This record gives sequence, structure tokens and C-alpha cells, in this order.
Amino acid sequence: MTIEPGQMLLHYRLVEKIGEGGMGIVWKALDTNLDRDVAIKILPDTFAGDASRLARFEREAKTLASLSHPNIATVHGLHDAEGVRFLAMELVSGEDLAQRLARGSLPPDEAVGVALQVATALEAAHESGVVHRDLKPANILLTPEGTVKVLDFGLAKILEPETGEADPSLSPTMTAHMTGAGVILGTAAYMSPEQARGQEIDKRADVWAFGCVLFEMLTGKPPFGGATVTDVLARVLEREPEWANLPAGVGSPIRRLLSRCLAKEASNRLRDIGDARIELSSVDEAGASDEPTSDPGRRLFMGVLILGLGLVVGYSIGLITRGSGARGSDRADAVRRLSVRLADDQPLGWSLGIDLSADGSELVYPVGASGGPTQLYLRRLDRFESAPIPNTERATFPELSPDGTRIAFSRDSKVYVQPLSGGRPAELCDVVSQVWGIDWTSDDTIVFGNLDESGLRRVPATGGPCETVIAPDIEAGESWYFFPEVLPGGEWILFSAATRDILVASEGSIVAASTRTNEKRTLVDGADRAFFVEPDRLLFSRGEQLFVAEFDPSNPRLEGTPTLLADRIHESKVYGAHAMAVAGPTMIFVPPHAEPSRSLVWIDRQGNETTAVEDAAGVYGLRLSPDGSRAALATGWVNHQYWILDVARGSRTRLNLEGDNHNAVWSPDGRDITFVSNRLGMEKAFRQPADGSREAELFIDEVAAGPLSWSRDGRYLLYTKPSEDKGMDVWVYDLEQDSRFEF
Repeated sequence: MTIEPGQMLLHYRLVEKIGEGGMGIVWKALDTNLDRDVAIKILPDTFAGDASRLARFEREAKTLASLSHPNIATVHGLHDAEGVRFLAMELVSGEDLAQRLARGSLPPDEAVGVALQVATALEAAHESGVVHRDLKPANILLTPEGTVKVLDFGLAKILEPETGEADPSLSPTMTAHMTGAGVILGTAAYMSPEQARGQEIDKRADVWAFGCVLFEMLTGKPPFGGATVTDVLARVLEREPEWANLPAGVGSPIRRLLSRCLAKEASNRLRDIGDARIELSSVDEAGASDEPTSDPGRRLFMGVLILGLGLVVGYSIGLITRGSGARGSDRADAVRRLSVRLADDQPLGWSLGIDLSADGSELVYPVGASGGPTQLYLRRLDRFESAPIPNTERATFPELSPDGTRIAFSRDSKVYVQPLSGGRPAELCDVVSQVWGIDWTSDDTIVFGNLDESGLRRVPATGGPCETVIAPDIEAGESWYFFPEVLPGGEWILFSAATRDILVASEGSIVAASTRTNEKRTLVDGADRAFFVEPDRLLFSRGEQLFVAEFDPSNPRLEGTPTLLADRIHESKVYGAHAMAVAGPTMIFVPPHAEPSRSLVWIDRQGNETTAVEDAAGVYGLRLSPDGSRAALATGWVNHQYWILDVARGSRTRLNLEGDNHNAVWSPDGRDITFVSNRLGMEKAFRQPADGSREAELFIDEVAAGPLSWSRDGRYLLYTKPSEDKGMDVWVYDLEQDSRFEF
């Protein structure tokens, strides 16, 4: 049937054709019964010949007509006029978003305003059980009054054949009736990965498409482009968006929202578009950028906010904040303490690293039972809920990217990066020893320290060579560098250095080093952690106290006398046994906690327990003698010492040891123990009679040699030592021949 202007379709008089696409031809028409302008969408001819699709259309059209929302174009009805099937819809004046984007990207605040209305429309539809399935700029209309209208809800599903599966080739803009390649690409660029694979989809496909639209509004380009449909879908399935294309003024909340909307796996994606609407509402009120506040009080250290994480179930987060008084104010009433509880079912795990997002709104921390495996969790500090970050089991020293969309962490002496929303972690660097502190710079580089003498290293966050940035001067007594932070400008790096005992915080120092000249400046002695707070403050911990001082990051040095900012921020003097993070005027840390009670028990083969030592507080390692009559006990957080326990009597005898000692192994005859000690500076293996009759003697003169087990005849000792290409190797020491060989 030929359709022409002036023609009547029932009581609708066609005025002019205003659009054409995979959904059919759109006409402006006059409803002569109600004397109002409407849009008439005439469905494709192939649709009219399919009885099952027609029946389904009638059912679905009733649901679509029930959607009543100011941001959704209303469907007035489904009609049939002499074999012509059409929808009568609300006529919306204005231009569609695709036309607007043809002139370039939207300012961030305007993009957020449009996205907020789109999210509101999607939320209303999803609550009614309707999934859009084809959200894209061409289906979003912008009225002259500033109202956003979303079109064509659910029509993609209506137009699919009754196959039980989604087929990307039958997407509304990818049918045989489409002739414009640009329109074909228009839909492919907004397809979710599961939709592109032809899998069953749900409302999370709309969340993906929403993320694509928001990204395009901010950058002027869709996140997944290409010359052909195949190119586009390949990028959807395999590539990450070019996050660097986002304007510098786009704030962290928007970047994180995009990352969560565009997670490849639907299970890792933002669960509900209503969450996006809530996030956008807060951004819309505060502004879409991360521009610093003009309040001068926020620039002073007196505005530092301190949070403390509870360590076990039932512990709370301690909060310390200081008001924005005059510079140098020391009024006691300027300090306030509050608390925020962690979830009872998420006990804080061993705290090797916590992190705050750049804007201080999100916290990453480890969750796990005491001594057990941990997983990283993410929590917004303005909400009660937290959620696990996929694929971060056993991760330590988490570090969020500056834009908040990715996370770096260490695991098994390797450095990884992955999207914050999940996905396969990318291995960046394999190191011999444990990583100890990570920093993520504004130029997308990862800088980290580790427990060996290789110094600070760096590697591109996108992958590439791992190279040393600052190396310690071994001849001058320098050893390990930890907790790096690249200062503004990129030349100077702030870090913690240990010169003798890597575990004792009081023997460390805060150092700044130039990557250009290799000059090193000791800023603070006897301190273990430091953080730069823009524009001109340095926070550092010394013992249990937190200090602040004026600081020039371009020419690193402290100015004036440091001021005590907080006391009792932690009780341990061990590097990394406490955890802290700083973001802008916000600081968070793990506070002191009570030492758990311990006892030593015998357990027989039937699982029956008998108490051997009632009070074993402070015992962190135990090794039984071959005959079971004695045990070597390692005690203390700092400089572990060994005691020999007489199991029958319950009495202890302390061995006269220096430095930090661990990994004790009994000789087969029970006369000696072999252990690792750093008493001479570097960790090496020592041997000493268990009765303490002689001083400990150097046994294996190799760095980081760790005894494992003796042969029964006492001739051979298995031990570990670092390997440049394998992490750790097992070696054999033949005492009879005084020779060593790899196992």
C-alpha cells in the first residue's frame, strides 16, 4: 500500500514523513478525534506477514502503552488500517541526541543532566518489566524546554522472530530493510557483549547501552567504533574504551559509573539503572567535575579528615576531623572523633594495604577471617553497603587509578591491573620478592617498592617493561625502599627507606629522590609512612603518632616544626602491620586493637584437644622438636625472638638473639635450631644450640636463605633462596662435603 501525505489511516491524517529506520517509517499526523499532533510509526512489511510476531506485538504493545512517565514518549495505541500496522505515539518536538552529538560533545554538566533523565526513564520502564534493548542517541529526543524523551522502548524485542534467542543480525537497525551503513553501526556500537554474542539479555544490556551513550556525550565519540559492523562488535567484545578520551574535567564519580556500566561481564556490571540515577543525582547537585574547592580552609592541614577501620567483627571505624580554623591553630576543641561501623559479616583481613579513591568517596579494604585468605572489598563512604571486587583474592596493597575506574594490586610477588568492576587481571610485572606499596601516577604509570634491594620500580599501567627508577646505595648501608608516592611534576618521588632492619619503623626514614639527578634527601628520620597533601603539606607517622608539616613538593623539604595531628593512630611499629591511605583532605587508617588471647593445645588423631600452655599471647610461630618434648616459639611483632618451651613443665627459656628471627628448624637430634636472622643486616641462615650454650653462628652465607627441613641423618639441609626468574628455588646443603646444589 502506497503511503502519501494527506492520507487517512483510520482517524489519523498523515502530514509529513519525519523519519525512517529499522523500526519503520515515522510520520507526523493529526489525530482528528482529539485534534492533536501525533507520531505514526508504520511497521516494516516483513513484520505484517508473521502471525506469531503480530500476536506478540499486540501483547507487548499493551505493556508499552501502560508506561506513563515524563521522560518516555507515550504510546497511544496499536492499529491496523487495511493491512498497514502502525503505532500512534506522542509527537515530541526537538532534535535527537545523535543530531546534537554531530556538532560535538556536551559539556560535562549538561551530559550529566541528560543522562539523569535517561536513567530515570529506564528505571521506570525496568520496574514495569520493559527492557529497551536498543538504547542509542537516535532514540533520545531533546526538547527545546530541556526535557529528555526516550523512544522505542521494547520494540527491539517485539520485532524479533519467535526463536527464544536474541540475534544481533535482527537488531532493529540491522535488518534487511536497512540501507544506511551508518545506521547499522549506530546500533552495533551500543550493543552489550552478551547481545553481540546472541545470548539472552536482560535490563543489564540497557545499563551497558546507557554507559555507551554517556561516554559519547562526554567525548563526542562512541566508546566502541570501527569501520565495519565486525570491527565494532570485536571491540565491544575484546577492547576497553579509551578512557583517556574523557575530558580532564570529568570527575571520579562519573568515571567510576562509566566503568561499572561498561563491565564486559553482565554479572560484574551495575545491577540496576536506579543506582546510576542515584549517583547522577548527587553529581548533578555537586557538579560533574573534580575542580578543587575555593574554600581556603580546605587547603590547610586543619581540614584533614581521618578514618579508622575496625579490625574484627563489631569494631567500628574511628573518625577524626579537624575544623578549618586559622593556620597554626592548636585549639583542643578543633578535634572531633566519630565512628563508622563495618558490616558484621565482613571482618577486616590482614591489613596489607587499604586505599581511598582520589576524591575520598570510596574505600578499598581486605575482608577475611583472621589468618585466612582475603578478598578486596569496595565501599562508598556515604553508604552502608560494600561489595567484593572480582578476581582480587589474596590481593595486597591495592591502589585505585586516578580516575577511579581500575585497580592495581600485588599477589604472589606480581603486580596486576584490572577494571574496578571486574574482568581478567593483567599481569604487569613479576618480581622476586614481595611488593610493599604501590602508587599510580597521573601519566598512567605504576610505581612500587618491594622487599629486596632493587629499589623503586615502575611499569606502564597498560603493560610494558618493568624498570628501576631509584636504586638504593648498598655500600652506604641503604637497603629497602617502600611506599612510593610520585610528587606533582613527576620528577621527585617520596618514599620510606629502611637502612638496617626492614621491620622496625623507628629505624626507617622518609626520603625524597629526584628521578632526573638521582639526588636523595632525607626529610624525616625515625618515621615509616608519609603522604603528600596538596598543595603544601606532608603527613607522616612516627611511632603511634601522626604529624603534619609545611612542605614544598617542587623542592622537597620540610618548612617549620612538624605539628602533632593525632595520637594513637596505631600500635604496631612494623612496616605494613598498620595500614593508612590519604586522598585530598581525607585520611583513613587501621586503629589500635586488642591482642587476641592465645593458648597452645595438643590435638590427637581423633581431634581431641588438650591445653599445653594456657597463656600464649604474643606467640606467632611454633616448631616442635623431633621428640615432641620441646617447642621453639617465635614471639613479638618487632624483632621476633625465640624461646624454647619445655612442653611437659610449661617453662620457657629465651635464646640470646639479636635482630629479627624466623623460620626455625630443629636438627634431627634435637640439639640445634637453624633459623633466619637479619642480625648482620641482610637476612641469612644461622645455627644455635637449643640450650643456648653458645651464641648463634652464621650457617649459610647467602642472602634470604630460608631453612626448610633436615634429612634424618643430619647430612643434608633443604633451604630456599631467591631466584631471578622463578621467584624462589629449593637448594640442598651437603654438610659433609660443604657443598650446595639446586634441588
